[in-house]
This record gives sequence, C-alpha cells and structure tokens, in this order.
Amino acid sequence: MPDQLVTGRCRLRIVAMMLLAGVCANAAAAQPPTEDAALLRAHKKITSGIVLLCAGAAALPITGSDTKWSHPGKMVGLPLIGAGSGLILWGLRDREKATGRRRTTIAATVGHAKMIQIASHW
Repeated sequence: MPDQLVTGRCRLRIVAMMLLAGVCANAAAAQPPTEDAALLRAHKKITSGIVLLCAGAAALPITGSDTKWSHPGKMVGLPLIGAGSGLILWGLRDREKATGRRRTTIAATVGHAKMIQIASHW
C-alpha cells in the first residue's frame, strides 16, 4: 500500500510541475513583441492591403457602363477594395504604435495663397 501512495504523490507532483510550467510559459508568451516584430507585422498588413486593393480595382470593369450592383465585377471588386483599405489603415496604425515616435509634417504653398502648415502627431 505505501508503494501505491508514493506513486500517487509522484504523479501529483508531476502534474503540479506540468501545470506550473504551463502557467509560466503562458506568462512568458504574453510579453509584448519587440519593435522589429511589430514593424514587420505592420508591413505585412500594409502589403496585403495593397494587394487586395489592387485586386479589387482590377476586378472592377474599367469601362463599366453597367450601373447594376449585381454585376460580378462589382460584387467581387468593391468588397476587396474595402478589405484592402481596412488592412492598409490597420497596418499604418500598428506601424505608428510600434514606432511610438512623434511625426512632424511641414507643408508649404507658394503662389496665389501663401501658407505654411506644421503638424505634429504622436
């Protein structure tokens, strides 16, 4: 009988150690990604969005005189354009979060209306 009790205790210890290792692995995996990994993920989203946007634009008929929504080119092209635009915006947002740097944009116009615009974004 004592042999069975020791075996049961060993099994309990093994199960407890496996659970502890699983909890520690989940905590280690929950750490935020590095800046390089986040920038790479943002770049992939932007690239995928551009590909979807171009595919949607190619699916739309160039000389489309048909104004019906049920045209196959429109049924395929417009959702692809929408999904591509969304992915591009999502990737740009992720890239901005990953860098965390302030962006300063300077714009100037010369001619009839003279203007200088300075905008800072965080």
